[in-house]
Amino acid sequence: MKEEKLYNSKPPLNKAEAELFNLLTGNGWKILRKGWPDFACLKDSHLMLVEVKPRRSDLLKKQQHKLLITFAKYGIDCFLWIPGEGFERITPTTLLPEIPKKGHNRKTLTREEKKARMSPEERAKIEEWERQGHTEWW
Repeated sequence: MKEEKLYNSKPPLNKAEAELFNLLTGNGWKILRKGWPDFACLKDSHLMLVEVKPRRSDLLKKQQHKLLITFAKYGIDCFLWIPGEGFERITPTTLLPEIPKKGHNRKTLTREEKKARMSPEERAKIEEWERQGHTEWW
């Protein structure tokens, strides 16, 4: 099988997924598959799994959450991506978000607030990525 056949070269029809597809491929990532998770991506020898949600109010399903934290336990970088907000790392200790109560507005966290909630190891990895110029990769 030729290597090119392993990768998807056409953006998805879903607007949010197409936006992420263009962002990833424009930054050198190869898309191994589209489906579940939404994207399995490869750059050099780095594997990344990404679940896309078009809005903050669209939460991960329990099964999606369980599988992503399981992959994260094995050292695979897993993320939730929301247009306009960027990447949120999924770790083995990431809790499934609770469904907000009716009338409750959840605050969008700033980059610094997100960093403050990370473990020192996660923060160090993000800071290293930022030094490499990947400021939008979290």
